[in-house]
Amino acid sequence: MRITVEENRAEMATDRDCDPKRWNAKGSRAIGSKEEIKVLNTHLDQLQNAMYYGHQRVFDMGLPITSDAIKSSYLGTLTNSHTLLEAVADHNLT
Repeated sequence: MRITVEENRAEMATDRDCDPKRWNAKGSRAIGSKEEIKVLNTHLDQLQNAMYYGHQRVFDMGLPITSDAIKSSYLGTLTNSHTLLEAVADHNLT
């Protein structure tokens, strides 16, 4: 799976396999009507929704939206850390 934001990419495995003859690269989905193909495409839909959710989480946290940030959000490793200067600025505002 590839996450691309402003030409910067982050990649990770989907842990699923597909026969290259059954892959529609343009649609990013497997071709066919067998149950295993439906299950694969459903899994890919769920991953896509998880990436949209990860994007929303990054946005809600006020962090720069990058491919690595979305990936980290999906993996549960995203942190909202501040630099020392940001922390001082926040402190001075309150």
